Amino acid sequence: MRPKVSVLIPAYNHGRFVSEAIESVLNQTFQDFEICISDDFSQDNTWSEICKYRDRRIKKVRLKKNTGAVFNTWKAFQMARGEYIAILNSDDKFKPEKLQKQVDFLDNNPAYGAVFSRAELINEKGNKIPDDEHALQKIFKQENRSQIEWLRHFFWEGNCLCHPSVLIRRQCYQTVGFYKAIYRQLPDFEFWIRLVQRFPIHVLPEGLVEFRILDNNANTSAHTIENIIRYDFEFRQILLQIIEKTDIHELSKILKKPKITENNKLFFLAELAMKLHRENAYPRVYDAISFWIYSQLRNEKPTTLIPYSDLFNNMYSVVAGSNRLFRDSLDQLRNTENKLRNTENKLQEIQNTLIYKLVIRLKSWFSLFS
Repeated sequence: MRPKVSVLIPAYNHGRFVSEAIESVLNQTFQDFEICISDDFSQDNTWSEICKYRDRRIKKVRLKKNTGAVFNTWKAFQMARGEYIAILNSDDKFKPEKLQKQVDFLDNNPAYGAVFSRAELINEKGNKIPDDEHALQKIFKQENRSQIEWLRHFFWEGNCLCHPSVLIRRQCYQTVGFYKAIYRQLPDFEFWIRLVQRFPIHVLPEGLVEFRILDNNANTSAHTIENIIRYDFEFRQILLQIIEKTDIHELSKILKKPKITENNKLFFLAELAMKLHRENAYPRVYDAISFWIYSQLRNEKPTTLIPYSDLFNNMYSVVAGSNRLFRDSLDQLRNTENKLRNTENKLQEIQNTLIYKLVIRLKSWFSLFS
C-alpha cells in the first residue's frame, strides 16, 4: 500500500548526525511514511550508519560518485511513492509532531501546494542556539502572505523559507518541475518562486524542525567568501528570470507599478533602477535590472529610445560607473593600455637614439659576414 508521506534524506558526510535525522523520522507521531535515503558517495561513515537500520520503511541507495545536492535529492525522490513529500537534511531533525501537523493542514486545505514551519537552530552538540545569536532565527520567522506578497518578498528580500520544514504535494513537482542543478546555493529559492507562482503556501507558526548550524562554517549555506560570491551571482540570475519570464500583470504587482505594460516595461524598470541607485538601496535588485536593461538596449532601434534618451543616457553612465565587475574590468583594461602605451613610447625613444641606430647598422653589417 502506498504511504501517505515520503521523507527524502539526501545524505553526505554526516556520519555524526545521520542517525539522529533518521531517528527523528522514526519517532514521529504520524507513522504512515517511508524514508528514502540517497548517499552522495560520502567519504566518512555516513553509509555504514545508514545501513544499521533494518526498518522495512527505509529505502536507501549509495551513489557511485559525488554528484551534488540537487541530483542526490532527485535520486531519493525517484524512490518515493508518497502523496506528500518531506525533505530532511542528513544533519537536521524533525520534531515528533512535525508530520502530523503538516499532513493535517494539507488534508484540510486542498488548494495549498505546500506547508512550511518555523525552525529552531541547534549547534553541533544538539543544543538550542539562542534567538539573538544567529541571523537565520529572524529570517525563518515569517508570517503568512498571499502568493503575490510572497513573490514580492522573494524579489526584494530573498529566501526566507526553511527547506527541511516543507511538506509538499507530489503534484507540485509534477506541475512546476524539480530543483535545478545549475544552482548550488539557491536551488530551493528558485523552486519556491516557481511553486508560489502556481500554488498558495502556508507557514505554521511552530518550530517543527531543528536546523543544525555546524562549526567553522561547514554548512553548505555558510557565509564563506566563496558562498557569498556564488549566492550573489545566483540571486541575480534568479531575479533576471523573474523580470524576463513573469507575466507582465504579475510583475507589475511585484514591483507595485500598476501601469507597467509590455510597451513601457523598459522605461519603468530603468526609472526604478535609477531610483535604487540614487538611494543606494537593494544592490542585487539594481544589478539584475541593470543587466536586463542593457540586454534590451542592445536590441532596441534608436528611434524607439528618443523619448527616453536622457533617462537611458543616465542609465548607461550608472551601469558603467557603479557595476563592480564592469568597473574593475574597465580599470584593468585601462591600466594595461597605459602600460602598453608607456612601453611603446619608451621603445620609440630608444629607436630615436644614435646608439640604437648605430647598433642596428652594426648588426646589419655583421650579418653580411655570418
